[in-house]
Amino acid sequence: MFEKLYSGFGSFWGSSPNKIIPRLLRYIKHGSVLDLGMGEGRDAIFLASSGFSVEGVDISSSALKKTISIASEHGLKIKVSEGDARRFKFQHNYDAVICLGVLQLFSIEDIEKVIAAIKENVTSGGLVAISSFTVDNPLEKCPYPSPDGSYCEYYLFKKGEMRNFFSDWKILEYSEYMSKIHKHGDEKLHKHGMVSMIAKKPL
Repeated sequence: MFEKLYSGFGSFWGSSPNKIIPRLLRYIKHGSVLDLGMGEGRDAIFLASSGFSVEGVDISSSALKKTISIASEHGLKIKVSEGDARRFKFQHNYDAVICLGVLQLFSIEDIEKVIAAIKENVTSGGLVAISSFTVDNPLEKCPYPSPDGSYCEYYLFKKGEMRNFFSDWKILEYSEYMSKIHKHGDEKLHKHGMVSMIAKKPL
């Protein structure tokens, strides 16, 4: 699904970082960052240009090629790996992990595993920036078909559910909201019910 989307457009999500990423810099100025489900690399490139050591993983080879190309144009080094975020094997800890607009594509069982892995592999005092869809999202299924023609059913977070996953961390920012009307690629204008959070791991 994503390979088709990313290979068909110059920049499906645009070049500006997710709005939570500049806010992340309020709490961390340097260090290592993992972008889990990095897409075309807009957030990874912003963080690398801000002086962070950045690593990213995505399931789409086309997306990774775009990231590498843009990073090279700007003289930036970003380590990328192709793979499913649900099966990413952490080799070391990171000062921050970002996972934006990804978890709604997974089952609750996979979400629990991914969040547990993220929490375990963030350094003491490190950060997580995470966002996903909520029950206020107008669509219950992804509008882009999978290769077999089926449509992935979203997991929609309930009110306060994301906060509960990080109840043992310090919540620095947390909001549940309806996004502005927007579009990606050649799709129709739409909006999303979102949860967005920055949390800090206890020392």
